[in-house]
Amino acid sequence: MKKLLGASVSCLSALVFLLGFAPLVGAEAEATQQRRQSRERVPSSHIAEWVEPQVFDVMGNWSLSGDLGVGTDVPAMKIHASSNDTPTLRLEQDGTTFEPQTYDVGSWEFGFFIDDITSSTTPFEIDAGAPSGSVFVAGGSGDVGFGTTSPGAPVHILRGTGEPNIRLETLDMAGVRFEMTNSNGEWEFIHGPLGGFNFNRVGHAGNEFIFSTTGNLVIQGSLSQGSSRSIKKDFSPIDSREILSKVAELPLSTWTYKTDKARHVGPMAEDFRSVFGLGIDEKHLAPGDLAGVALAAIQGLNETVTELNATLKEKDERITALEQEMAELRALLADLTSAGH
Repeated sequence: MKKLLGASVSCLSALVFLLGFAPLVGAEAEATQQRRQSRERVPSSHIAEWVEPQVFDVMGNWSLSGDLGVGTDVPAMKIHASSNDTPTLRLEQDGTTFEPQTYDVGSWEFGFFIDDITSSTTPFEIDAGAPSGSVFVAGGSGDVGFGTTSPGAPVHILRGTGEPNIRLETLDMAGVRFEMTNSNGEWEFIHGPLGGFNFNRVGHAGNEFIFSTTGNLVIQGSLSQGSSRSIKKDFSPIDSREILSKVAELPLSTWTYKTDKARHVGPMAEDFRSVFGLGIDEKHLAPGDLAGVALAAIQGLNETVTELNATLKEKDERITALEQEMAELRALLADLTSAGH
């Protein structure tokens, strides 16, 4: 009974196979059928070379050696599908045991694609003419290269000309988020829905770094700028008294940025540049320069106050001496007056 069932399945599988290759018609199809029935080898110019002595097994599997052509009688690879319009291979899970799912893998004049037929989407495409190494996964490490076949990092992007970049985009008003995490915690880089850019450590209250669309920067901690002697050159002494006098002449005012509402106080960059000649240009102020000028002016003021204090002390001492002399003269005059009476 099992042998009879096996033979029936083999015959049915053979019929399904031949029907599946209906495009091979005419004399070639007839020759192929005759050679299958006589179990003779098919010449290499035809679609397959039979494996002897077993062609179909009990489960309907077909074994062959050589190349298989679909739509061509001169296959160039183990499986060669040819069509004048979008040659495609369909992979279908029919739903008899698990949920149905169907994918089409194919190509056309615009490139290579994978269609999710079940969901009516195209989740993967490669344009025709894409350069070698457009996407490469290294063996062993699993590093992924974009534009390189020698990735030097888990993700390595190489562009021969122009600037390599990564773009994260949403089509609605939601924010865009990039997350990094390790055993010490998680950081988020957020392009907020209002357009600002934030750094946030997950689990800590508030954003540690906020950069607004108007150029305002807010941080929760202190700002430390490089100021070591080891990274500086061209040192020159300053005249703190001169700087003090320039600060006294520097125009100061309160004002508001055109893109903001908060009030501020300080000089204009143009005036600061004109008076002190510091900074990268006449449109910007460096906090370090403002602090440096303020410290120099304080030193100049301290020198002035010290000198004034010294002068006042000297005058106080002279006044004290004169008062002592006056007291002595008054006492002498009193004694003379008393003696005359």
